[in-house]
Amino acid sequence: MQAQLGWALSLFQALMVLGLGLAWLLAIWQWLIGTTKRPTHTDAFDAWLGVFAVVVRAGFGFGLLTLVLVAVGWSTLFERAGNVLGPLLLVVTAIAFLTKTTVFSVMINGRGRVSEAIYSFSALATAFGYSLVVAGLVVIDAWLREPAGASLIDGRFQVLEMRLIFFNEQVGLQALLTVLGATLATAGWMIGRQGLASTAPGFSAKSQRIPGSLYRLLCGIGLLTAMVSIVALDQTVTRLVLDHGSLTDLLNGNLLAESAGLSTGTAMIVTARFVSLLLLIYSILVVVAWLYGEVAPSAQRMRKRLTTGLLFVGPALWAGLWSLLYLGKGHDVVVGHLSFDDVSSTPSMSVLWVSACLLAIASIALLVALWQSLSQSLVSAQLPSSQQALP
Repeated sequence: MQAQLGWALSLFQALMVLGLGLAWLLAIWQWLIGTTKRPTHTDAFDAWLGVFAVVVRAGFGFGLLTLVLVAVGWSTLFERAGNVLGPLLLVVTAIAFLTKTTVFSVMINGRGRVSEAIYSFSALATAFGYSLVVAGLVVIDAWLREPAGASLIDGRFQVLEMRLIFFNEQVGLQALLTVLGATLATAGWMIGRQGLASTAPGFSAKSQRIPGSLYRLLCGIGLLTAMVSIVALDQTVTRLVLDHGSLTDLLNGNLLAESAGLSTGTAMIVTARFVSLLLLIYSILVVVAWLYGEVAPSAQRMRKRLTTGLLFVGPALWAGLWSLLYLGKGHDVVVGHLSFDDVSSTPSMSVLWVSACLLAIASIALLVALWQSLSQSLVSAQLPSSQQALP
């Protein structure tokens, strides 16, 4: 059950982080489209709008599945922490529902049906609403790691100071890594898809290509974020989570066993090395994309295809950053100093098998939908517009 919950939570958070980056890039992009009025840019925007719709709907679906799994496997968690988690989940759910049923619906189905100003407002409002949902999830996740502002009294957490629940060291660290992960994953997806476009049948210089100015901006943002991530690894993950040491300690394997336990410390060393290697690969691919991504001649097509790797490296970097933060909890698996056994129930094996099958089916369907949204939309002649494809 713990493995199932970990997989569901990681996929759910990955979707939310990727959706956060796409929401803001599409909001900014819409303002550019509203001034340029170029059909090729609009076609590319509609293709990415379809990807964003898949990510958002899959994120909400996985959120519901994760909530069901938590209710089955960690029923005692709500009994112990319901005074804190209940109001937070209610607010997050209300914001998500209002955003999805109002401005998100206008953004998906409203192009050509509403004025340009209203459509641009809906795109910006969707980004704000999505950001509030992610911020609420960050607060919940940070509180589960460090239950500040509440105390365990008679077997239940009682709220002592609400301000500490929203503003503590873990919230700042989690928010920083969320923004970095969203930027790295989204920039990698958009740049990598441009490389994927060069392998599509009937590819031309204007086929589903994002504006050149936006492409170069993404390359610059991706490279800058990769550099900031190196500083973040050194200044936040290793210092705030481990309370001492530096990135050099993790890379050289000089982490003291008593700081997080031998097995956890070893896992952090391996993860830090993996993230550092991915950051190097990410930076190289971004530079290649900057140099050759906008070059039309087929002689450079192989170099442009290299940037397709960013489709995988970007999300993998977020996964590495998230893993480091998760491992920083040491042996405190769920809430503060409570062990997993303190907040978990013991469902029957039949329930475990059923939930495992549902999770496997949902994961496969998610991966297929995401890949189809990234690849099939490259051939615009074989795919209807986003207004017709999306209900």
